Amino acid sequence: MLERTDPKRRGKGHALQFRIPGKRRAGRADAVAVIDADTEVSTNLLAAFAARIYAGAQAVQVHYGVLNPMDSWRTRLITIANGSFHVLRSRAR
Repeated sequence: MLERTDPKRRGKGHALQFRIPGKRRAGRADAVAVIDADTEVSTNLLAAFAARIYAGAQAVQVHYGVLNPMDSWRTRLITIANGSFHVLRSRAR
């Protein structure tokens, strides 16, 4: 396990930038999957990613949703926000 503590450069982006380039330079990683601790993924996630990468994809993004979208006003709002940000924005590209 690697632990990084940097009070000036906090957050996921800095943490990834800290670790990923070294692994790539060392030839230890052809691809990286970032999965948050509060995420549920399908059992074939890595195999599906690998198939797309071997087919030439430079990056792969999974569906980012809420498991219980109708449970409360908060989960409905998160679902709408995720849809707006991840679905609509991607279509504009």
